[in-house]
Amino acid sequence: MRSAKDVEGIRNSLVKFQKSCRKHFFDDDDEKDLHRSIDQLERRYGSEWTVRNYMITVLAFMRKEGRPGLMTYSEIPDPEPLAISPRDPNPDPNARSNYWHKVWSCREARYRATYRPVK
Repeated sequence: MRSAKDVEGIRNSLVKFQKSCRKHFFDDDDEKDLHRSIDQLERRYGSEWTVRNYMITVLAFMRKEGRPGLMTYSEIPDPEPLAISPRDPNPDPNARSNYWHKVWSCREARYRATYRPVK
């Protein structure tokens, strides 16, 4: 069973697709509608990853409803993954303790600011 958040995201994707193709029923959609939807999503969001995520949801729904074959997953824009920087060859050996020291000092400052006795 899907969470309410998942269902809302899927519904949102399908509503955006339906608005882009201006047809009332998914049975009336064709390949042109899918490409038109991709173009509108690219103009609106400018992110290939967002377009890909929306279209994967739409194609999965159409396949589940018996409408496979309108578009293959290879026709959806496939963005290049972001480059991952290599590990630091000389990491700080105290990085973890420095991080937690900063976290606790900020918490202490916030606590003092909140609960400091009024003079």
